[in-house]
Amino acid sequence: MLKIITRFVTMNPTEQVFSKDKTENKILAFDETSKLVKPTNEDKTFGDDDFWSFYNGGGYCDGPNEGSLTTFGAPEKIASHVNFYAFGGWKQRLVGYYYTDIEVVGINGPYGSDLGFSDEYINPNDLIPNDNYLDFYIYKSYGNNNTLCLSPDEMNFYASVGIPFIINENSPTNKSFLSVGLINDLIVGVSGLFWHNAEIRYGIKHEQLSQLEDWNP
Repeated sequence: MLKIITRFVTMNPTEQVFSKDKTENKILAFDETSKLVKPTNEDKTFGDDDFWSFYNGGGYCDGPNEGSLTTFGAPEKIASHVNFYAFGGWKQRLVGYYYTDIEVVGINGPYGSDLGFSDEYINPNDLIPNDNYLDFYIYKSYGNNNTLCLSPDEMNFYASVGIPFIINENSPTNKSFLSVGLINDLIVGVSGLFWHNAEIRYGIKHEQLSQLEDWNP
């Protein structure tokens, strides 16, 4: 595993969750009337038809919806679930708050043991090691049985268990989780190696003052 920590704000241009105040280098929390791209209610848990492509923007990859909704893939859907429903939900983390001293932690593979992630990201409850099914807390597939279509069970595991675990493990001292993004990566070869990278944002959380409290004549 290669961990990259940067000390500046980096925002995905397609991300519409936070507003950025460049003059003060802080991410402002939105209020309930702000523009916000929310996941659908179905994203709270992934159901029987939620087979999603490994690729960003890959869409549904199996089931009755196969080939549709190609603006999303497993990376976007998993990250969306974590950002809006994990760690108390987006309202508890963001409404009425802003974040400063942003740190971006990048989890990039494949580096470390077994052509993948360091041992800390191995799923200790995995029933069959190295079968490309929930082997790690973040998606990785390699060898002759590559699976590039994530099942509902895999989607729920990464969104509710795996990615939150990694977020907690990498949390800087005195900083709170802000958001996570996932992106696919791969090495093409005889059997191929496919994995998801994570970019996690943390910051110091502050209560947003009202206009009256913030006014200082």
